Amino acid sequence: MTIAGRAGLRRDPKEEVVRYLATILARVAGLALLLVPPARGAEGMATLPEELAVTESIVTQDEDELQTSLRAGHLRFPRERSTSVLAQLEYGVTDRLQAILAVPYGVRDPSDAGAVHGLEDVDLGFRYAVLDFRTRPLGLDLGLTVGLPTGSRRNDLGTGDVSLEPTFTLSRWLGPVNGQLSFSWRRSGIGGRAEAEDEFKYNVALLYPWRHWFLTFEGAGETEESETTYYAIPELVWKPGRYLELLLAVPVGLTDAAADYGVIAGITVEIERLTGRGRDVDRPPGPPRVLMPYAATDARRAVATAAAHATAPNPIATPSESASGGSPGAAGSRQARSRASP
Repeated sequence: MTIAGRAGLRRDPKEEVVRYLATILARVAGLALLLVPPARGAEGMATLPEELAVTESIVTQDEDELQTSLRAGHLRFPRERSTSVLAQLEYGVTDRLQAILAVPYGVRDPSDAGAVHGLEDVDLGFRYAVLDFRTRPLGLDLGLTVGLPTGSRRNDLGTGDVSLEPTFTLSRWLGPVNGQLSFSWRRSGIGGRAEAEDEFKYNVALLYPWRHWFLTFEGAGETEESETTYYAIPELVWKPGRYLELLLAVPVGLTDAAADYGVIAGITVEIERLTGRGRDVDRPPGPPRVLMPYAATDARRAVATAAAHATAPNPIATPSESASGGSPGAAGSRQARSRASP
């Protein structure tokens, strides 16, 4: 989900300072993720949230797995309120390649004008896991997104132009904490009448897993036409089930172009083996367990019956026992007769 500022707001010198600091922070975070040695046992900590509030999560879908997510965000600007809803589908073509469809809908309510609402630019894209985070502590994804001209530049609901957006996502375990860095460059106005524009997004996320929860902190930045918005976003992700995930985040603006504050909520649902051609990689290896209660009961009964009627093997008799007519417990032996006598 994109959280951006609005054009026409008064710029302040501190915004430029924050812009440069945010850029430096993103670069330092990227170097840290690359240079810090991986933690021991990081391979066993591969469970991560499917979606984050703003940062592109390193998690991709398994083969033939469909993920549906719905996120809603509300931002409060000094002279405007903005609400957006993003419906997204992600399908695993293979275990490392996924296709993406994102459909955003926005509502803008300026204090000095009437509210406008409508569909924003629809995105189609692919992501490929160059380094799979599930098998190594360092993960790397590359992607390409094509924006369709379904929005409206006049109403500030998207650009209304065709755009291309290469994406880059890096993930690494730093002890018990997972760090993720995402960067994208969006070039709009391709093949249209409007002048081409560039938009840069750079996001950093730190995640701490705790049972079924993920305590997360994001730093989300966006630069467009020399205007930078930057947010600090504490958030909480809850995974109550294998296929369900809930998210709640509170973005706080750090620049004049950003919103004062806001809230983002989301839900994610997964469907495995949509067409039956994929495999459930989350299930432990080995043949599936087949529960047959009646057959299992009959088998146990047959084994118990056979054991009850089985003849115990005769032990090897000692010389004294052979002379006395058998083992101490044998019928007719001296020991048996003495026990039988009064």
